[in-house]
Parts: sequence; structure tokens; C-alpha cells
Amino acid sequence: MSYSPASPAGAVREKTCHIRVGHQTGLNSHAAVRARRSTSAPAFRGRGPFADAREGRVMDHGRMPVVEAVVVVPVPPDVAFAVSQTTAPLRYRWDPFVREQRLLDGAARPGKGVRTFTRSRHGLTMISQYVSYAPPSNVGMKMLRGPWFFEMFAGGWRFTAAEGTPGHTVATWRYSFRCRPALLRPVAERLGRRLLGHDIDRRIRAYARGCTDPVVLAAARQALEDSTGPASR
Repeated sequence: MSYSPASPAGAVREKTCHIRVGHQTGLNSHAAVRARRSTSAPAFRGRGPFADAREGRVMDHGRMPVVEAVVVVPVPPDVAFAVSQTTAPLRYRWDPFVREQRLLDGAARPGKGVRTFTRSRHGLTMISQYVSYAPPSNVGMKMLRGPWFFEMFAGGWRFTAAEGTPGHTVATWRYSFRCRPALLRPVAERLGRRLLGHDIDRRIRAYARGCTDPVVLAAARQALEDSTGPASR
């Protein structure tokens, strides 16, 4: 995820990592990861399909760390959203972060209010809840129970059509968190930004590859057809 180059009061210096991810169409997906603190929220300034990879908005989380990643994938938003919401066992095919994941309370599919159990590649577990679910544009979650060092953890994924590039989608993934105990928070959150940024970087690159995987795409499009009719190709 990416932010405006303007540095509001209280913000730390940001470091951007741009990654090229090849895919079957021969085009390049571009990803960027930035981590910073901020107390302001400048407006988006769109400048073409890769604008979000260079400048965007810093959400006001009361000086909580925010980590964001952006990638452009070669599928339309409805398919991009469907790929991101694939469940086990198909999800394990593209998502390197997840070792185990399942919907709770008998839920058959993701949706607002649904709870999810996730075990990460680090062996950490979290129970989260969808706080928003609006295909094909956005989805949001919050932690209900998780690792002891997180006082708060939340995330949101957004999918928008890539301006000037038909059939492509800008996927923006943003996470905010607060660490505990308060005494160690400054050090823990600096470390957390670095580690979480690395994980999200790796994960969004894998997601981009998943958006070119014929098996993943076939399942995502089938899910779309089952729920809303023929998916965009």
C-alpha cells in the first residue's frame, strides 16, 4: 500500500519497495509496500493505473502504524475480488501466509459478520471478523482474538478498475495495528511495521501470481457464476 509523499507532523520517514511480478499476459504488475505513522489523511491523487503504487492516502488511526501494499493484476475487479476471497483448500495454492484457515459458526461463505480462524505460516493464530463485505470493491476485517502482542489489528482490501488499462485491477491492501504492553510499544511497533510489511509484500506478490493461475481463476470465476451469473473475462 502506498501514501502521499507529503510528510505530516509526527510521520516517520517511509521506505518504498517496488516489485515487478510477471504474468501470462506479458505485462508487468507493480507492487509497492510502505509503512509509516501519521495523524493526517491527504486525499488520493489519481494519475493513471499505477497512481496508488506511488501516492495515496494515510488513514488516521490515532498514530497507530499503518502498512499498505498495492498491486495491479491482469483481471477485472470482480475476478480480482473473488480470487482474494477463495477459501481452503484452494487458498493454500496461492496464499503463502496462511497455513490453516476456515470459516466459523457454520458459515458457508465469507460475508459481513462472519468469523474466521487463521493460522499463519509463523504458527500464530487469530480469530477475525468481517466488518464489511462489498464485492467487488472492498472487504474489511478486525481481530477478535489473536497473538498476545496485538492490542488491536484490522485490515481492509480494496479493488478498483485500473484507469486506462481495461481488464486490470488495482488491489490495495491496508493494515493497522497497535502493540502491547504500552511500555514496549514504540520499539514493538517499529519492528512490527518491518515484519508485517515484509509479510504483506510477499503475500500480495503471491496474490498477483494467483491472478494468473488457471486453476485459481477457474475456481474464482465459477464462484462468481454461481452467485451472480457469468463473470467478466
